[in-house]
Amino acid sequence: MEMIAARAGREEIQISDKRISKSLRYFGILVLLIFTTAIAPAQHNRNPPCACEIPNGPPNPHPYLVGYLGVYHPADWVALAKTLDFTRMTHLNLAFINPPLCNGPCTAQSDMTLHADPSFTDDALKIIVDSAHAHGTKVLASLGGDGGDSRYMQFYNAGLSNQIADSVNAYVKEHNLDGVDVDIERPDQMGVPYTQFVNALVSRLRPEGKLITAAVAQYIQAGVQDLVLQQFDIINVMIYGGYDRSVADMAWWLNSEHIPKEKLTLGIGFHNYSAILAAYPNAWAVDTVGGGAFRNGAVMNYQGEATVAKLTQLSAQYGGAMIWELSQDDQTSPHSLLKVIQKNLDPSTPRIPIVVPSRGEDGN
Repeated sequence: MEMIAARAGREEIQISDKRISKSLRYFGILVLLIFTTAIAPAQHNRNPPCACEIPNGPPNPHPYLVGYLGVYHPADWVALAKTLDFTRMTHLNLAFINPPLCNGPCTAQSDMTLHADPSFTDDALKIIVDSAHAHGTKVLASLGGDGGDSRYMQFYNAGLSNQIADSVNAYVKEHNLDGVDVDIERPDQMGVPYTQFVNALVSRLRPEGKLITAAVAQYIQAGVQDLVLQQFDIINVMIYGGYDRSVADMAWWLNSEHIPKEKLTLGIGFHNYSAILAAYPNAWAVDTVGGGAFRNGAVMNYQGEATVAKLTQLSAQYGGAMIWELSQDDQTSPHSLLKVIQKNLDPSTPRIPIVVPSRGEDGN
């Protein structure tokens, strides 16, 4: 009986210990759930950051002005090259300079010859490079672009980063360019192969004193390894939106990705501006038009003069401004957006106060 009682006592103790252990396990899970719930909003909060995280001091005395020129489409580029205004422009990115698609799987013997649209001849390229250099503007080949980036992905995904980087380097040397701008926009086609491609470019171009810059966006960053961003000399942030969105986006790159603010340029869009201005002569004064003959009266959202002035002054709190795309502006108009940017990049231009978006605004 004493043995039975002792065994029963031990069983009660074991059961009690199991209950305590189970209770502690449930308690631990409960604490973890509470902790996870508490930090989840902070991890996923996309609201604009607080004012203390947004630069708001004296403007950058030497801001970048990076202009993309869309040489991917047909035009009389020899004539257009002679009209380019390089005032305050620090960098001109020729978009896009790409190899052809492979005929089947890419190999080391595949054609890696780089080119833009056939109408963008070597004569036009030389006129642009010579004129830009005469004004102190650097000229870069922009690689890829939305859709065109597959022409580089096909090579680096096939383990041919060194070979395609050799072709890029040869093009830069042949045409006296100052570097390249990497514009790959498929986060699901980046990762390690993209890193290897960037490293291959850096190892060839940087020892020759050439620049390596990049066009980026938040959605693209999901596919980019952290160390890659540090490789680039300038990071051009493709925002092309309103003021509130631009404030929040630029602060994200500064505070979340820890990019030095002097490397960041704020993307300002000229999308269809010259055509919109031709259809709506007062379009410069607003950011939305519609109801007319242009595109069957479709509502067009863009950035007019006042918004571009604010965006430009905001960009001067960082590295400067980036433009997509120069040929869509009407440089002959008194309401040219390029002229607005040139004026507001001047540190002597009276400053427009930076307004921090209220919490919850999406800035679109």
